[in-house]
Amino acid sequence: MDIFNSAVSVLSLVVIAVGTFIALRSLRGNTHKNIKEDGEWKGKVDTLLESIVKDLERIGEELTELRKIVFSRFGNSVISSDSPLRLTAFGETISREITAQAWVERVADSLYEDIKGMDAYEIQVFCFEYVESTDEYSNEEQKAIRHAAYKRGIKTKDIRQVLAIELRDKLLKNAGLEAL
Repeated sequence: MDIFNSAVSVLSLVVIAVGTFIALRSLRGNTHKNIKEDGEWKGKVDTLLESIVKDLERIGEELTELRKIVFSRFGNSVISSDSPLRLTAFGETISREITAQAWVERVADSLYEDIKGMDAYEIQVFCFEYVESTDEYSNEEQKAIRHAAYKRGIKTKDIRQVLAIELRDKLLKNAGLEAL
């Protein structure tokens, strides 16, 4: 938030400086007596504007660095925290890219006995644990998971979370439970 406030402050200064420059310039145009004074004054304003531009560039770089830090710590969310958990638009994009539905169709039938008698929450927990512990990924699927993670600067665990939500929805549907 401090960087945002700094950016707003600097932008406000730019607007004030430009407004002041225009107002003073129009006033001085009418009482213009000393070209040397005008040149010095314009030089000071130009120096001030250059300094403001440099500050804005520095703040932009800091914001970019802050964005990198935030995404490295928290990642780009693939799952919305709504209840029940859902894929975000980012998660849906990853799902299509790694053809998650094809994987789900391939493994879901073998899991029906494992989830028999479970409620929706238990199935969800099962799916998250399953995607982390299974070796039911072909070489191509493993490669797609790693590629998607690399391409977006996220962890393979985030990609497997997409698979868990897709698997959960399929298992809930087939178990006659609503995925909401």
